[in-house]
Amino acid sequence: QYLAPIFTLLFATIWLKEKIRWLQWFCIVIALSGVFVIGIGKSAFENNGISHTSSLYTWIIIGVVSAIFSGLAYVSVVKLKNTEHPLHVVIAFPMISLPFMFVWTCFDFVLPKGVEWLYVLLLGIFTQIAQVFMTKAFMFGDVAIVSPFQYLGSIYAIFVGTFLFNEILPFSSFIGIFLILSGVLLNIVVKHYNQKRTHA
Repeated sequence: QYLAPIFTLLFATIWLKEKIRWLQWFCIVIALSGVFVIGIGKSAFENNGISHTSSLYTWIIIGVVSAIFSGLAYVSVVKLKNTEHPLHVVIAFPMISLPFMFVWTCFDFVLPKGVEWLYVLLLGIFTQIAQVFMTKAFMFGDVAIVSPFQYLGSIYAIFVGTFLFNEILPFSSFIGIFLILSGVLLNIVVKHYNQKRTHA
C-alpha cells in the first residue's frame, strides 16, 4: 500500500503533465526504503526470522493493486480541484465503497460490544477529518510534496504501538523512521530550491 505515493507521482506525470525532477524521485525512494526497513525488521523480529511465504505473494499482489487504485484516486482528486468542492469528493469515497463493503461484511460481520462502539465512532470521526484534510492537500498543494507525507503514517503507527499497546521496537524501526523523515524533508527542500531557481 505504501507504493501509492510512487504510483500517484507516476500518474501525475502522465495524466496531469507534472514535472517531477529525478532528485525528488530519489527522495521518495529514500522514504519508501524506510517503510521497507520498518516492515522487514518488524516481521523478522516478531517471527524470529521465520518467513511465511504461503500467502505472502497473495498479499503483495493485493497491496500493489490497492496502491495502484489509490494513486489513481489521488490524481483524480487533483483533477477535480477546479470543478468540485473538497466535501463532495470526501462524500464520494464512502458512497462508492459502502455497497462493496456491505456485501463483504455480510460474510464476516462482528457486532461491536460495549466500549468498542466508542472506538468505531472515533474511527469514523477521525477518518472523515483526515479525508477532508488529505483531499484539500491534494487539491490545493503540490502532488510531489503532498504524496510522500503518507509515509509518516508508518511512524505514527509505531508510536501508537509503542505507547498504547506496549510493543517492543527493533533497532531497524529507528533506522526506518530516520529514512522516512529524511526522504520527506529532503523532498520539500529540493522542491523549494527548484522553485527559487525557476523564479530567479
